[in-house]
Amino acid sequence: MTRGMGGAAGGASDRGNALNDLFARQKVSQRYGTDHPSLTARPKGGDEDLPLREPLHERRAKFDAAAARRAARDGAGGFGGDEDDGAEEYDLSGGAKGGKRRAGGEEDDFYATAKAGAAARKKARSDAHRAPELKPPAPDPKADGARGITDEIQRNRGLTPHRRRDQKNPRKKNRMKFEKAMVRVKGAVQQVRQPEATAYGGEATGIKTKVAKSRRL
Repeated sequence: MTRGMGGAAGGASDRGNALNDLFARQKVSQRYGTDHPSLTARPKGGDEDLPLREPLHERRAKFDAAAARRAARDGAGGFGGDEDDGAEEYDLSGGAKGGKRRAGGEEDDFYATAKAGAAARKKARSDAHRAPELKPPAPDPKADGARGITDEIQRNRGLTPHRRRDQKNPRKKNRMKFEKAMVRVKGAVQQVRQPEATAYGGEATGIKTKVAKSRRL
């Protein structure tokens, strides 16, 4: 019975300690604000191992000091002396890559070869895509009189409207119009009869009593 009570008391104390730790962690931000190391600790990124860039005023001071030493050396007549006597040229724009600037005109053989190869490839590509030189156009042949046309040019009538087969020929179309007009005239105007050689034998089609073709005055 005593052992069971002791185990229960030990479990309660462990829970109490855990609660106290939790409360202590929560009160850290209230006690120290955001300046506590446990709150401001940030995981290191990939740029943490890079060297810090020097401030601008330090790079400018080094550049001025190097310029002053170079001016003093040139003024003292040291044109023919060794130029690598400790004077360094600093680049004000850099700092993370060493800060030294190589003198102009110095190129390695590898870079020179690569530049020459790139120039040769560019020239070959431009020559391959260059338009060929065209010859001047030949003069038009001269012929006496008008130039004759071919059957293909003569058949090319361009855009013409659709016409019926019996009206494609203008002569046939006018003849059909004349025949229709004659039918209308025969129905409106009495034809003049020519004198017959024999005696009158009556109307061949009969007399229509309901048809009057006389004009009333």
